[in-house]
Amino acid sequence: MKSLRDNGVLIGISLALLAAGPNIPSKKPNARADKGGIVDTTKAKPFGLSETELKKAKLFLAGYSPKTGAGVERIEIFGTGEVRLIRTINYEAPEETVTAKVKDADVAALFSLMEAEGFLTLEYEYKDKSNHSLRSHISLTLPSGEKSVYADVVIAPPEFNRMAGSIKMLAATASPLVYNHQFFFRL
Repeated sequence: MKSLRDNGVLIGISLALLAAGPNIPSKKPNARADKGGIVDTTKAKPFGLSETELKKAKLFLAGYSPKTGAGVERIEIFGTGEVRLIRTINYEAPEETVTAKVKDADVAALFSLMEAEGFLTLEYEYKDKSNHSLRSHISLTLPSGEKSVYADVVIAPPEFNRMAGSIKMLAATASPLVYNHQFFFRL
């Protein structure tokens, strides 16, 4: 019997919810086109970006282990829809990369979610005092500049975790290797 994930149902439902989402006002005015509480992602203008400017934008999610010499794992999503899964097995190992593609509307929905969750208002760092936690890093590059947020997994704010999960979910629609630690060990 096939699982929901195998059928792609879970992915489709999640992206539909991500794109539709509740009609929550963003912390900054957004030029989104709302229709009855559902975002029309074909006209979404996250962060006030034009379609051309969105193509130049980039998001990435990286995971870092507290162990010395551990490798790096990173998901990069470009405004063009290109998705890159990148990992190194250890500090000295060469990068392994998987490249895939997602729809423009899905990229716009993800960037809209990042805006609605208040990414630009998050602090630079959320650090655990024990220093024994997996650390996540989300970086957003827009034509106007770049913002990075680092969070130790044990104390990351809920909105950070929602954004990280959404990045992983969109990357999984491009490449199912994101699931079940098929490509990444920690992310």
